[in-house]
Amino acid sequence: MRHDSLACPRCRVGRLDLKRANAIYFHGETLICAPNTPAWQCDVCRYREVDREALRRIGLLVQRDVPPFNQYRPARAQRGLTG
Repeated sequence: MRHDSLACPRCRVGRLDLKRANAIYFHGETLICAPNTPAWQCDVCRYREVDREALRRIGLLVQRDVPPFNQYRPARAQRGLTG
């Protein structure tokens, strides 16, 4: 038995091993994809859970109280102008 493996919380048969995966979630209305993120994956049922420390670091990068840099904000239309 390897020391880096944990029992799977879903199937309770497999072992969780540390792998690399894409962490995908929404930040407000913006889809965030963090490739090559450490994640624990079951060798039997393929259940996957992203490492908590990695999620914390991604959260710091995204800064939950600030809108994402790529969020589209349309310019306000000027009133009274006719084309």
